[in-house]
Amino acid sequence: MELQDIVHTYNPFASQFLRVSSMIATGVPNISLNLKSTPNFDVRYCNKPTSSEIAVLLPGDGSDHIAHRDIILKTLSGPLRRINELHSSYDPLQYVLLFPRGDIGYHPSIHYRNSTNKYVTCREYYTYRFMVRQDDENVILRSKRLFHQFIVDSYAKQKTLRLNFIRNNQSKLRAELYQGIHDSILEGDTNADNLGRRIILPSSFTGGSRRHMHQLYQDAMAIVRCFGKPSLFITFTCNPKWDEIMRELFPHQTPNDHPDLVCRVFRQKLKCLKKDLLYYHVLGKVIAYIDVIEFQKRGLHCHMCLILDKSHRLPTADTYDDVVCSEIPNKITESKLFQIISNFNTHGPCGITFPNSPCMIDGKCSKKYPKSFVDTSSIDKYEICSSVQSIKYLYKYCYKGHDRTTASVSINNVDETTQFIDARYISAIESLWRTLDFEMQDHSPAVYRLDLHLPNQHIILFQSNTDINNILTKNPGTKLTECFKINQLDTDARHYIYADFVRYYVWKPLSKQ
Repeated sequence: MELQDIVHTYNPFASQFLRVSSMIATGVPNISLNLKSTPNFDVRYCNKPTSSEIAVLLPGDGSDHIAHRDIILKTLSGPLRRINELHSSYDPLQYVLLFPRGDIGYHPSIHYRNSTNKYVTCREYYTYRFMVRQDDENVILRSKRLFHQFIVDSYAKQKTLRLNFIRNNQSKLRAELYQGIHDSILEGDTNADNLGRRIILPSSFTGGSRRHMHQLYQDAMAIVRCFGKPSLFITFTCNPKWDEIMRELFPHQTPNDHPDLVCRVFRQKLKCLKKDLLYYHVLGKVIAYIDVIEFQKRGLHCHMCLILDKSHRLPTADTYDDVVCSEIPNKITESKLFQIISNFNTHGPCGITFPNSPCMIDGKCSKKYPKSFVDTSSIDKYEICSSVQSIKYLYKYCYKGHDRTTASVSINNVDETTQFIDARYISAIESLWRTLDFEMQDHSPAVYRLDLHLPNQHIILFQSNTDINNILTKNPGTKLTECFKINQLDTDARHYIYADFVRYYVWKPLSKQ
């Protein structure tokens, strides 16, 4: 009642819009969203969530254009009003308990302090909102599942802004083949507006583009081609009961109530792990690696593939025992380690006792458990990453794509859809990770991407108001054509294949040569 009195007294919107209590009295339809498992779904990223959590579903692959979101308010006088999610009043209207006094939320016109021409971005604003400060009673961080909803909603705003920026700044930029522009001039058409296509969503757009993941996979395979097959495949999983997390929680909170803290601690732990592996060489000298952050609807973890120096690789089953321990510790002498392994690193229970376990397919465990206890290690081509057959599997597993789901909507228990809705699934922990702008993947060494095209079939970018004749005369050469030129002038260049060219020659972007 005290909180309600504050809202009614100080919230400027309380006297303008209809309250939920009034709507409930008149009857509200029962709307439910049901996540489905379709027969042809990909279990790698279309699996159902294994925990109860708040998430946002973005139609398509998360990069589809949405003209507006259906956020509609009903005033006391009767008419309906649509509000944009970027309106300064959206946050206090949508989250009354977080902003009981009607404090304005994010809008695109927030200036930087002491700056009149630079504006705070949507991501920066919500990063500020999610910070923990000394002696700061941040209600948002103490609102549990409402905090989760606020997180995913804010990330949906960020994606909308990014997509709109790309589209609004590509309206005049076009692309066409060199040969197509040349043919147009021969036909007498010199209007650039009639040529080419608008630039589509770039492959660098993360969080939805499948081309982005495919490109990263090709980069990883280029590393394999140069340095050889991976030696170690490591999965580093976040433990929400880490002391660094537990001691920083607010009273009466669980780690699930404080996802921002979980993200920050996991990232610091991951940086420490990479330092041990890459600089201190605790598992051997690493000459190349890749790592990818994943969420998979059940938690936060990182997959890593390490390529070791030839002198540090593991050639036999006996050498595996030096870096891999696949046994349950002694319950008495190593009680703490036994507890950790028992809680987090054992599979099951499944089988006859628990036939409905997620791993059970046709009455058998898909993970091939239970397995027989053995006294010595052995090489299994499916369970180590030293075999040639496993290389593509490992890297495709790391770059398999973002979480997705299929869902149907029903009103009053009546299915309102004739087919499933295919959508991008973004959990609160992933939304927060991306809002904080933490890295999603990393690899070393750097990979330089080279052009490959048929004669006069390379892509040219130009503005719609550009003279076509100038497009052809100022057209710079591509990496491939410049490689051919260097081969004509430099006899040493003829010893290198095109894929290895950047190891001996430098492409200068300013002069395009």
